[in-house]
Amino acid sequence: MQTIEKFTPHGKQQIFEFEMVDKKGQPYMQLCNNYHLGNFGILPKHNGINPKRAVGPYFDYFDSFIKVLDDFYNQSMIADDQLKKAIFQQKDYFEVFGSFRNFISANYLQAFIDDSYNQKLVAKNLSGCSSFEEYVAVATKIIGQRGNQLWAALQKAK
Repeated sequence: MQTIEKFTPHGKQQIFEFEMVDKKGQPYMQLCNNYHLGNFGILPKHNGINPKRAVGPYFDYFDSFIKVLDDFYNQSMIADDQLKKAIFQQKDYFEVFGSFRNFISANYLQAFIDDSYNQKLVAKNLSGCSSFEEYVAVATKIIGQRGNQLWAALQKAK
């Protein structure tokens, strides 16, 4: 049984993960879990924020992206890599929210925040997981919680 299958309700035909080989010939696991409602988000397409989140040093860990946004809203971010430059190029979009807290709330990202901190919003440490299986378990739980929150909001908006 594949790792994601252990933690995710699914149909038999869904592909969850597969092994890929990087440019150096090293194998790595590629996740395919974007069928979850809670895994969808809206970011500006111009200047490619999403592709820039996927490469080093972020490697598509959403907590790393949230930490960069927190720095942006605290005006402590230095545009020293492609993701940060793309965020600065789209600052008008991010400034619409007014604050990091408002961005998290408006985008239903509370499930990605560690609520053990009362005053400061701190991202749950996805990038610090010690194994692939731990990451999948934690990420799938977060994505499911966010999906439930989005579904509730959609039902309320009817």
